[in-house]
Amino acid sequence: MKEWVFYLSVAGVVSGILVRSFFVLHWTSLALVFIVLVGVVLLHKKILGQPHKIILLAVVFVLTFSFAYWRMDYEASKFATSVFHEYVNKTVTITGVIVREPDVRDTSQHLYIKTDYGLLLVIAERSESLSYADEVRVVGKISLPEDFVTDLGRTFNYSGYLEAKGVSHLMRYPESLEIVSTGNGNELMSWLFRAKQKFLSKLESILPYPEVGLAAGLLLGEKRALGEELNNIFRRTGIIHIVVLSGYNIMLVAAFFMFVSAYWFHFRWRFIVSIIGITLFALLVGLSATVLRASIMASLVLLGRAMSKSASIVRVLFLAGTVMLLFNPFLLVYDPGFQLSFLATLGLVFAAAWFEDKMTFVTSKGRVKEFVVATLVTQIAVLPLLLYQVGEFSVVAIVVNLLVLPMVAAAMLLTFVTGILAFVSLPLATVAGWCATLVLTYILWVAESFGKLPWSALEVPAFPFALVLILYATMIGLYWYLLNRDKDPLRGWQVIKEDELQIVGNEGDAKNKKTGSQKTGLGLDGDETLPIYFR
Repeated sequence: MKEWVFYLSVAGVVSGILVRSFFVLHWTSLALVFIVLVGVVLLHKKILGQPHKIILLAVVFVLTFSFAYWRMDYEASKFATSVFHEYVNKTVTITGVIVREPDVRDTSQHLYIKTDYGLLLVIAERSESLSYADEVRVVGKISLPEDFVTDLGRTFNYSGYLEAKGVSHLMRYPESLEIVSTGNGNELMSWLFRAKQKFLSKLESILPYPEVGLAAGLLLGEKRALGEELNNIFRRTGIIHIVVLSGYNIMLVAAFFMFVSAYWFHFRWRFIVSIIGITLFALLVGLSATVLRASIMASLVLLGRAMSKSASIVRVLFLAGTVMLLFNPFLLVYDPGFQLSFLATLGLVFAAAWFEDKMTFVTSKGRVKEFVVATLVTQIAVLPLLLYQVGEFSVVAIVVNLLVLPMVAAAMLLTFVTGILAFVSLPLATVAGWCATLVLTYILWVAESFGKLPWSALEVPAFPFALVLILYATMIGLYWYLLNRDKDPLRGWQVIKEDELQIVGNEGDAKNKKTGSQKTGLGLDGDETLPIYFR
């Protein structure tokens, strides 16, 4: 019963947010449904002494649905009533503080500025030298974000994507932008961002381009440092996830702490050390929304391994996802990163062990099987949604991931060591940088070799979201069938005639006289007439 209550509560939260994302219901309708259910509960209690479990579960679902609907409605109403609406297409002067690290692109930078009227996205020239916690005064036109069509024919909901980041309006290339004051943010975050920028500048002084761009992406999630061409190649080969500081990169950090702590701590304590290491790393690279999400997902995978109970970790995963959705309801529909990370983690939790058991032909030496299983499971888990959102299928993704992923850990470690040594000794940093360059060059060579093949990626025509649901339902059904087929003790056995059966052993074991195959522990006796199954 408790398990049903938990999963129905999760379903209620997801359903409430999902419905409000597309439809607006009258609260009187929800109140009427709830009143009817309460009436049914009271009626059941009066007649039967206690309400039926199904009725109670329905009440739980309606309550969580209504709460999540209200939560989403509350957040959406803040955008709908934003003061910025009054100034759309008007030139205004606004003063505010940059509350996130500037997102530097190829030709521009995105600044998230907190004002008295809410959060405003300002797209400014890249040449502007700006930092987190700077108070700025901008003059320009306020506009609404507009959806756009990607090169692969997918319509990107840019307004929803920005709302998931807390933004409803933006200002493109202001007429003027000046710094009023500095140091107006959190001291810890300011120090972390400054340390990150110094670390990057040290790397840039030692590593060549484009290797330094890849190093920044691997270690710090600076995807834009690669440039548009290499980003497209990484996307076509299915390894773009390694340069956006995904859960995989965070898991490598955790694996490093697991390895180091193995000399001093017990198995379970090593997981705690790893989670602490993840937290420190997330703080070091700036604790952005992407890093926070990846850290949570990686910590959940670690927790699942420590608990050794898939059912428990599934509940923890759903609980974490639900809390994140209640904190920011826009993640469910408008944040592709959250959706893909959750599905990939869910796939690993549910299916990784099954794939490991079945892939006996893959060696476990050098963690080869671990890389193969992780790559295959995550690719399968996100494939339907990825095809719907991106419209591109990487034919070489699995091969490239298998060639690249084993080297990512070495690249991250050598890059980190190079950056740290650069603060201490330039000659030592140069030696470490040479080693890091070799590994980074290999990764780039693999990506470019496969990415430039004309058939490395196939474009998929746009299709309705209903097909995504059908594909996932089919995948789940097939996996459920295979999982339960493996649990069938009679699978692969056939009925034989009674005169072909011989009872052997003290435990009533059965032996097939023709084939000699034997089934043990059946507890049969000489007068047994039940059908017996043999291979």
